[in-house]
Amino acid sequence: QPEIKLGCFPPVALVTLPCLIGMQAAAHLILTAHQINATEAHRLGLVSRVVRDDELPAAVDALLDELRALSPSVLRLTRKTLARLHSPDFLAQLDEAERLYLSELIETHDAQEGIRAFLEKRKPVWKAK
Repeated sequence: QPEIKLGCFPPVALVTLPCLIGMQAAAHLILTAHQINATEAHRLGLVSRVVRDDELPAAVDALLDELRALSPSVLRLTRKTLARLHSPDFLAQLDEAERLYLSELIETHDAQEGIRAFLEKRKPVWKAK
C-alpha cells in the first residue's frame, strides 16, 4: 500500500485489511508502505497458498477442478453468505473512508504535494498541512 508515501491513504485497504489480517498488521502495512513477499502474505492470511512460479498454472487448474466438482449454486450462496456475515458494514465503512479521502485528505497541502511530487518524479516537500 504505497499511498502513504504520496501523502494519501488507501480507502479500500483501510476497510478490508484490518478484517483480513488484524489491526496491527494492517496499520503497519498502511502506515509504512512496506512491501511483503508471498511467504509473508501467506503468514498474514492474505493468500491461502504459495507455489513456485512454474507450479502456478497446475495449481490453478487443480483448484478449478476442485471447484468445478462442487455445486455452482451452493458455492455462489456460500460466498454470498460469507460476505454478508463477515463484512456487514463494508459499504458503509468504504463510503466513510472515501468521504474522508475526498473531503478532507485531498484538501490538505501534503496530499496535493505528494501527488504532484510523484507525477514530477521528485521527493515531496511535506509541510504538515
